Amino acid sequence: MKWQEHDLVPYGISDLPPPPWLVISPHPDDETLGMGGTLALAARKNYPITVIIVTDGALGGDPGAREKECLKALKTLGVPKVRFLRFPDRGLYDRFSELRETLTGILQKETWATVFLPSPFEFHPDHRATFWAGLEVLLSEKFPGSVWLYEISRQAEVNRLIDIGGVLETKIRAVRCYSSQLAHNDYLKISLALNRLRSYTVSPIGVKWCEGFWAGEAENILSGLREQLTKYGLEDALS
Repeated sequence: MKWQEHDLVPYGISDLPPPPWLVISPHPDDETLGMGGTLALAARKNYPITVIIVTDGALGGDPGAREKECLKALKTLGVPKVRFLRFPDRGLYDRFSELRETLTGILQKETWATVFLPSPFEFHPDHRATFWAGLEVLLSEKFPGSVWLYEISRQAEVNRLIDIGGVLETKIRAVRCYSSQLAHNDYLKISLALNRLRSYTVSPIGVKWCEGFWAGEAENILSGLREQLTKYGLEDALS
């Protein structure tokens, strides 16, 4: 069957998912680069949001400095609640069981309506480990809410687009809080390029900046992704 563009990517803008939110970020900065605009939109609606930073980010700079940058960035976005787990940078697969146990405790502590995880198609092993550990916990706990997967360093499969044009300047200011990371690479331009590209199918309706997500229930998040990839002949990509 010849799939059309609208079968593969959204042609409309989605609403924000219901609160409260739990956002799980592999490193200090991934939350802002990947979904800073969406966080700013939710903060304007006074959504209760908790951000979990999994690793200390030590391979990318001083951990203490990175935490301060993260606090400043999240304050800029309007998100005051953050917890740092301080697992070793690039060491999550070595402590995968401990990570699952820690995330289980966090999930059980409060009632969440939506949980955000990195996409499993990310390049960085910590990003992928965070996804798999998070999903396994959500499945084992029979999480009844929505799971939204966000993009950080590459395009993934998405079925939701959030228009961030109205908070773009807020996201830019938040990304600039991570001065130690911008010294390594121009992550601001990279993030904005992804956001601009994500507007490809909705630019005709006047939307220029989007963040993309794959959303679903925990129990069908993988099957939904596999079904989408089958359209490309890539059904084994998540095996």
